This record gives sequence, C-alpha cells and structure tokens, in this order.
Amino acid sequence: MVNQISALSEYFQRVASRKDSEGAVKIGFELILEKLAVDAVAIFSLTEETGQLTLLFAKGLLSKEIVKQQPIQVGEGLNGTVAKSGEPLFAYAGQPEYELEGALHAERICAAVIMPLISSNKIIGTLAVFSRSQRNFSEQEIFVLEILAAQLSLAVENVSLSDKQKMMREKLRRLENQYREIFEKTSDIIWLEDLEGNIISGNRAFLNMVGGDLSQLSEKNIFAWIPQNSLSKAKTVRKQLWAGLPKQWSYDQTIINCQGLEIILKVTTNLLQIGGTQGFQHIAKDITEERKMQENLEYYIRHITRAQEEERLRISRELHDSTAQSLIVIMHQLEKFLLSSKHLIVSDSRFLYRMVEQVKEILQEVRQFSRDLRPSILDDLGLIPSVEWYIEELGSIHGINISLSVQGEKIFLRPEVRVTLFRIVQEALRNVIRHAEVTDAQVKIEFAADSIEISVSDKGKGFDRKLIGDLLRAGKLGLAGMNERAKLLCGQIQIESVVGQGTTVRILIPMAGLLEVK
Repeated sequence: MVNQISALSEYFQRVASRKDSEGAVKIGFELILEKLAVDAVAIFSLTEETGQLTLLFAKGLLSKEIVKQQPIQVGEGLNGTVAKSGEPLFAYAGQPEYELEGALHAERICAAVIMPLISSNKIIGTLAVFSRSQRNFSEQEIFVLEILAAQLSLAVENVSLSDKQKMMREKLRRLENQYREIFEKTSDIIWLEDLEGNIISGNRAFLNMVGGDLSQLSEKNIFAWIPQNSLSKAKTVRKQLWAGLPKQWSYDQTIINCQGLEIILKVTTNLLQIGGTQGFQHIAKDITEERKMQENLEYYIRHITRAQEEERLRISRELHDSTAQSLIVIMHQLEKFLLSSKHLIVSDSRFLYRMVEQVKEILQEVRQFSRDLRPSILDDLGLIPSVEWYIEELGSIHGINISLSVQGEKIFLRPEVRVTLFRIVQEALRNVIRHAEVTDAQVKIEFAADSIEISVSDKGKGFDRKLIGDLLRAGKLGLAGMNERAKLLCGQIQIESVVGQGTTVRILIPMAGLLEVK
C-alpha cells in the first residue's frame, strides 16, 4: 500500500508543476505503465450528442490510429458497458462477457480494467488499462486507478473545454473571414461609424461611393458628406436608435461625395457594438438612378396629364364657342323659317318642327359634353362648387341622391390641383353609377392643417378586395387613373370594399404645395 500512496504522491507533485491538461494526462499514463506494469493505457471521450466513445489519448496501443477511427457505441463492449453503467469493470480473456471493441481485437489483450471518467456527476469517458499477459489486478492497484481516474476526469474535461474553445475560436475566425469577404465584395454600401459620426471602416462599395481611400476615411466624419437640408433627419435617426426606439431605421439619405456628386441612398441603420464601444452600422443601396427615373416618369405623367387637360379645355371651348353657337344659329333659322313660311303644308311643318327639336337635343348633348370635358365652374369658383354642380348633374340625369359633406376651412387650390382632385371624385362617382347599383352615395371633403382627405362611399354591391390588384392591372374601374393622379399630388388612394356591403374610395393628399399663390 505504501508503494501505491508514494506513486500517487509523486503524480500530484509532478502534475502541480504542469499547467496544461494534456501534460497531466501524459504523467498519469507514464505512472500507470510504470507502477502497474501494464502494456497499454487509453482514455476514450464520450460525445453525448452521438452516444459514441472516441479515442482521445493512448500509449502502448499498437494500432492507435485505427482505434481512433473506429468509435465505440455506448453499451457495446467493455468501454461501452462502463460508459453506460458508470461502474468499473475488470475483464479477463476467457470470461463469457469478455469482448473487446473493434480495432482492440488486434491488440492481443488478455486483461483489462475500465474505469469511468466522471465530472459534475456526468460520465464524460473511460480510462482503459490493458495487459497483454494473463494477470490479476490487486486492490491497491484498483485503488490507484480510481484516484487517477478521478484526477484524469478533470484533465479530460479541461482538454474538452480547451478543444471547444479552439473550435469556437476557429469558427469565429472563419465567420469573421466570411463576413469580411462579404463585407468587401458585396455591392451593398456598408460603413461603420462611432456615436459622433467618425468613420471607423467602410467596404469597397463605400469607398467607391465617396471617392476616397481607407487611410483618408479614418479622418473623416460622415456629416461632412451630408448636405445641410438632410442633417436634421440623419441626426434624428441616430438619436432615436441611441434611445432604443426603434432597433433599426430605414430611410433615404442624400450624400455629396468628394467629387461633388449628389448620391441618393436607401439606408438601413443599426446600433451595435464596434470594438468594445457602441457605434452605428449602415447598409445602403444607391437609388440615385432609380429616383431619377421615377422623377422623370412622374414628370412625363404630369405633363401628359396637363396636356390632356389643356386639350380637354380646348375642345370644351371649341364645342361651346363654335359647335354650340353654330347649332343655335341653325335652330333659330329653322324657327324663323317656320314662322315666316305660311305656304308650307302640314307634313313639312311637322318635319321641320321635329328637326328643330332634334337640333335642341343635339345642342343639349354638346353642352353636356363640353361641361363634362372641362366644367368652367372649376376654373371660376374652385373645387367645392364644381363637385356640388357635378353631384346635381348626376342626380338629375341618373336619379341618384348624392350627399356632400365639407369639413374644415375651405381653401382655394392651385388650378392643376383642383382639376386633379375633381377628376378623381368624378371617376369615383362614375364607378358608383356604373357598378354600385344604389340610389344613394356620400362624398366627404375634409380640409386639415396638413392634408386634404376626400372619400366617396356607397352601400352598394361592393367587390372582393383581393381583386384590386387585378383590376388595377386590367385598367378596370378607372383605378389606375385615380391612383396616378393621386401620385402626382404625392398622395395615396385607399379602397375599402366588402361584397354586399359597399365601397369606400379614400384619397389623402398632403397640403404642401397645393395652395394657390395669390
């Protein structure tokens, strides 16, 4: 027993001078081989996820590499049995239950002691001691192995933790390299800045955008590239993120780069940790060309719409000043001829009277057509009187009762604004006449401090809102025209409809730029 205690004392003294866990395992192996006079010793590590034991350390095994490559299932063979039960196992060749695992068959082992390695009340592996000759292990030797197994358990756990840390560091390194590669190669514009706006880093797309190099960027502040009229929004975004609301912010940002070029970005900004301190990460797309195309499209639509209205006005005036006057002259001439010609027979007189009535009907249709094209009241009195007149016209022609509600202080709008809003209301009411199958409808116009809201509603047949996209694409219900006209005023249209319950078309227009300058 004295020899065994001396051996353990020697082990603890030698391990105390070593800081690495693998060194503690190596010393333990040397002591087992020398003091117990065995041929081989091995430690198998248990992987909980797979339920397998794999060779972690070994000394004296002839086929160590082969054993390494052949994992042992928990519950199978000597090591697998101990890993499952947590109890030591003493095995000798010739016993019925004696069974070596996989590659250990070739080791010609005749006696073995398998000790469980336990840490934090959990089996983490096994310690296997092998002899190639027949022999028995004494109680003192078993005592030494139990103490060493307890100590080696700590070493194995530390090695496992160290391996996991290495794996995590390697994984983080790979992720960092991947992120760096994405950071550099992505077409998105990415840059990092501190809380004061000083540039910390930027990818190649950012450098290309601002027109500088990385060495110069470290001395730059992002606010130097943001024009004065955009500074307030940029600073507000950062203040809101710093306050914790919201977690990220998407917005348009204008940049004036080193060459003086104006660039419009769609930016998403996040607050994050950068090198141990807080800062902002920005991911942006250059939408300058897209915005220019949109502005050009809106410009063309605006001019096309204006040209259409000017042509409507010209035709309306032509019908009123020329066609209608010509019809009046013809009508008066026919009436004068009828009154002055007493020699006409009755049938001829009746024919001419019918002609006069037909001319009157045509004249009425021309006047109506002229008013529909461009009601003069729209230019003379404004939007509200024009809507009132149009509602009366629809009521007299179609027999529909349309109520008008006006809230807020009435204002006189710019001519193109009056025309655009009137056309939207006109188209919405036409849809009521054509499709709603009702005798009542409501128009509501509300003037607020910062917007105008117009709604046209009915309690008619309605339609499935899922079809709105299809109707827009197909050009049905005049929705596309209303939508485009609203966009010209930087507004939007909302359509609410339920089958059998009716439809509401709501137009919301911001007030900025709508008022007529006097």
